[in-house]
Amino acid sequence: MKGRQIFTLFSIVVLVSIGIIYAIWKPIIWSLIVVIPLVLIGVRDMLQSKHSIRKIKARENLISLVGKSTAQYFLKHIIQGLESMKRHMILCILTTYFQRG
Repeated sequence: MKGRQIFTLFSIVVLVSIGIIYAIWKPIIWSLIVVIPLVLIGVRDMLQSKHSIRKIKARENLISLVGKSTAQYFLKHIIQGLESMKRHMILCILTTYFQRG
C-alpha cells in the first residue's frame, strides 16, 4: 500500500469510527476539532503536486503550534501550583507564628 492509500483508509476509518461512537457517546464529536484539520491538511498534501517544501513547512508549523501551546498549558498550571503552594506555606508559617504568641 502506498502512503496516500494508507492515509485515505485511515482517515475514513477514523471518521466512521467517530460517527459510530457518536451514536453511543455524544462528547466524541469534540474530537473532530483535531481530526478534521489533520484530514484536511493530508488531503491538501495529497492534491498538491508541487511545492513539497510547503508540505514540510505546514507540518512543522502544526507541530510547533501544538508543542508551544501544550508547553504553555503545563507551564501555566505549574506556576499556578507554585503560587498556591507559596500561599499555603505563608499561611502555615503565619498560623504557627500566631499560635506560639
